Amino acid sequence: MLLARHNAAALGVDARFDVADVRVGLPPADLAFFDPARRNSAGDRIHDVERYDPPLATVRGWRAPRVVAKLSPGVDKAQLAPYGGQVEFISAGGALKEAVLWLGFDAQRPAATLLLAEGAHHWHAPPRPAETRLSAPRGWLLEPDPALLRAELVADAASAWDAYQLDAEIAYLTADTPPQTPWARAWRVLDWMPFNLKRLRAYLREHNVGRVTVKKRGAAVAPEELIARLRLSGAETRTLALTRCAGQPAVLVCADA
Repeated sequence: MLLARHNAAALGVDARFDVADVRVGLPPADLAFFDPARRNSAGDRIHDVERYDPPLATVRGWRAPRVVAKLSPGVDKAQLAPYGGQVEFISAGGALKEAVLWLGFDAQRPAATLLLAEGAHHWHAPPRPAETRLSAPRGWLLEPDPALLRAELVADAASAWDAYQLDAEIAYLTADTPPQTPWARAWRVLDWMPFNLKRLRAYLREHNVGRVTVKKRGAAVAPEELIARLRLSGAETRTLALTRCAGQPAVLVCADA
């Protein structure tokens, strides 16, 4: 209560505060905000929305035409289907932070929001899902923001950026030129090959690479294990992306970002 009053005063909001048990109902309101505890007593995250404290089902008994519910970013979207509405995933500085369920709103809400120091960026889902387009690695490797990934907008982002997925099940994209967007990181692709430890080690030694940063999606090998097994020495640095291309293990050798 004290923190709520302090925040309202700091924002210049004229608000009235009451203490009540929302599990037994809510006074009539035009809009209600639901922010349940999403960690248990041990501090572990709770992913089941009906095990929140109080559970998400609490809002079903509220007399409010519009409800905004704050959720864990790893929420199982199948659990939200019975509620309707629209779920929005929010990242800050490139890290996924939370999800929000919007109930009773007529206007379409953003499916993904990216918060940066200079402001907020919003991405709305298209009326129809974009078609998945595949390609072998091109000039650039793109990694979409995690909010786009959780909102299942990878194919839509690829279409917007004239890019392609390397694999239908992998969120890495590739394009001839990097998009000018805050929604993705980009690395210039110098080379790529089917993943083979011996071949990769020889390639890096041939190119005088002594330090690598390893990224991975859809690859089983741990980055620390790979770096140790490469046994590198040299003056150059590279970024390695372990992934799949058309279902086959592959490694992209990229310039450092």
